[in-house]
Amino acid sequence: MIPVPVLPGRRKLGGVMMNRRCLLYVLALALMAVSRPAHAQVASTLLRECQIGLQYMSGYSVFPNSDWSKHWSGICTGYISGIFFAGPQAKLFCPPPEADNKMAMFTVVRYMQSHPDRLSLPLPAVAVEAMSASWPCK
Repeated sequence: MIPVPVLPGRRKLGGVMMNRRCLLYVLALALMAVSRPAHAQVASTLLRECQIGLQYMSGYSVFPNSDWSKHWSGICTGYISGIFFAGPQAKLFCPPPEADNKMAMFTVVRYMQSHPDRLSLPLPAVAVEAMSASWPCK
């Protein structure tokens, strides 16, 4: 068997080549999932705003408490969009090619509604769980 050379910027890990960018994504997601900011963004505090963000993405423009709801729905959308972008590259989940941010939002909101026991966790951790459950890598 001929040994495969390790190219610069790549690391051999368990026989699988992973570039440093992928490792950084995994590290960033792991830190987001376990870190607690000064004002922890737990899933329960953002469920309503995530629902509002999903409605906005679906074409509705009703925002109760206008600026406040826009702010928090934006935070929820940002969390989920960032995880949706980085997760497949880190092989945390494997969405279908037609998946987009709106589908990711719907997946996470539906998961939070059906798993109320997970709402005490940080939103990034719940979002990764939701997308992993819906789109496992094979």
